[in-house]
Amino acid sequence: EPTGAFYVLYGRGATGASDISQYYRISTDDGGSWGPEATYSESTGSPNQAWPIRATPNVDTYGGRLYAVWFITGVNDYYGNYANSILLGQSGVGAYKVEVDWNNDGDFTDVGENITADVLSLAWDRGRDSELDEVAPGSLELILNNISGDYSPEKAAGPYFGQLLPGRKVRVQVSFQGTIYTLFTGRIDTIIPRPEPSDQTCYVLALDDMDRLNRVNSNLPANGVALNCKIGSGTATKVSGVNVTFTQAAPDTITRASGSFVTDGYVVGMTVLVRGAASPGNNGIHVIAAGGVAATVLTLTSSNALVGEGPSAGITIEEFSALISILDDAGWAAADRTLDAGADMLDMWWAHNANALVAIRELMAGEKSLAYVDGSGKFVYEDRGHRLKGDHLTAQASFIDTMVGMDYGLSAASVRNAATVTGHKRAAGSTVKLWETASRPYIGPGLTLTVWAVFANPVATANAPVINTDFKANTAAAGTGTDYTASITINSTRYGQSLKMAITNSAAVPVYIVPGTANDALYIDGTEYADDEAMALSQDNASITTYGRRVISVDNPYQGNFNTLQSYADWLVSRYKDAQPDRAAMRLIGSTDALRTQIFSRAISDRISVIATPLGVNKAYYINRLQHRVSDGGQRHECVMTLERTDEFAYWVLGQVGYSELGQTTRLAF
Repeated sequence: EPTGAFYVLYGRGATGASDISQYYRISTDDGGSWGPEATYSESTGSPNQAWPIRATPNVDTYGGRLYAVWFITGVNDYYGNYANSILLGQSGVGAYKVEVDWNNDGDFTDVGENITADVLSLAWDRGRDSELDEVAPGSLELILNNISGDYSPEKAAGPYFGQLLPGRKVRVQVSFQGTIYTLFTGRIDTIIPRPEPSDQTCYVLALDDMDRLNRVNSNLPANGVALNCKIGSGTATKVSGVNVTFTQAAPDTITRASGSFVTDGYVVGMTVLVRGAASPGNNGIHVIAAGGVAATVLTLTSSNALVGEGPSAGITIEEFSALISILDDAGWAAADRTLDAGADMLDMWWAHNANALVAIRELMAGEKSLAYVDGSGKFVYEDRGHRLKGDHLTAQASFIDTMVGMDYGLSAASVRNAATVTGHKRAAGSTVKLWETASRPYIGPGLTLTVWAVFANPVATANAPVINTDFKANTAAAGTGTDYTASITINSTRYGQSLKMAITNSAAVPVYIVPGTANDALYIDGTEYADDEAMALSQDNASITTYGRRVISVDNPYQGNFNTLQSYADWLVSRYKDAQPDRAAMRLIGSTDALRTQIFSRAISDRISVIATPLGVNKAYYINRLQHRVSDGGQRHECVMTLERTDEFAYWVLGQVGYSELGQTTRLAF
């Protein structure tokens, strides 16, 4: 290893082989100087021939060991003094650990779950090339030694047989200079053993849990469309651990036994989310009415939406968040999230049978923000202003001619000198027919039929079918048999653009749902939010003259404030109207302790300073993407950082030369 610790183990002694003793020395400066000789010998009665020949990779928790091996003539075999061996990897290159939770019990402590000894190479990747790109799920690729066939899923005699399955959790860590870095956390997606004699390996692909979001569809939120809500963490404090009472009145109220809604940050017009109530209609979202915030009472905008209940324990009340709602529905643990509050308020938000990852990307595009999964497996949401505050205002690391390569070139590929931002302003209309069906569904005795009614637009209200009026139950599909309407119950849950109806037949005979006295079977009316589309335009004529017209178009389905839309369009043009380095990529090799520390530490959105003298580069960048590759038994770690230049305009500092000239050193933010 070029700059780490050198361990040299050797034997010397008398002329007889049985008298040879073991010694070692350590150099920590590339062999320039060596530490004192240290004795390294077996105890009295040791075997009679000693050979300092072994350095084993990856046999311990965080790395290999260096130890002597003796050949014993009496048994014609080699033995090693493992008990007194030297642990490698605590300095120098770093000691890697790759683990798989084969038995799916939530930990990596079981026998055989540390597979480091079989890892020939590993590479992982997360992030995006440009602010204009979407973030794909992070990936890990492993090449495993499979001479034994242990990683062949169909090998019945293998130690992992029946457990070599997609979905098993994987973690990669490295221990370096007393710090443990978690580099990747995800789940196995693909296992491909290669049986040919020249390549007895196994390829394993793992993806972080962003991929799992791509497999979840959601209808959110319960009780309708969320109004005036945050994307991220919000500002109000979650209420829990107190008794709560729900009162059905004109208007409805929610009362807490102790604490203060005012102190906790609840305000008029805020959408709140209730969970844990015994009555399903009390759960879900509610909007605080004008003048509706008192110390212990929230007054809601709607009447008769609640059911009288309480005082009840186990209730939680919190500010509604679109992103948190998606993550909760997908089963993403609250402890595994790092969320900004969000730069914008959404006029309204709902998800109709939406793919969770697509819904998140839609939120990110509407705000020009970022969501990804970090090395520890946490979901990270960074709002649009994240990189313009806190520790992102100054470089968190500097790289001065320490890169082994840098792809850098000025390009017009990312120039956007005209922007269109489309918004959607919606208002509830009068009561209309939302949905009906002429079909006459069959329900078996004692069974429940679930019907989803899907509407053309999001709805403010949706009135569930009324028994007798809108439908009846009969033993004959034509309605000519025995009437069993009294045996039918219907429970409904309204979502943003649908109504879920659970219709239960408690009779001992099968029935059909047939027309009621006034309407065809399963008739639903209510009020919908009509879509009034608006579009904001912005362009920079000078840039258009130089580069030609290059348009970026954004559709924000949850934003209808025209001032916000116009500010967004103006910001997009000001940010991307000029040519800039096209996806600058800096390649590093972990050849020094300082570089290894940076390679292990750096994360998405970190601000770094880069000086590449041959290219004339001396700029600040944000990290957009990180690609790592470890090979040669952990001796070589290569990292490619894909970079985006920082905004060349600074924050506005009133009266400060160099920080207050609008259009020169500063510009309007968004």
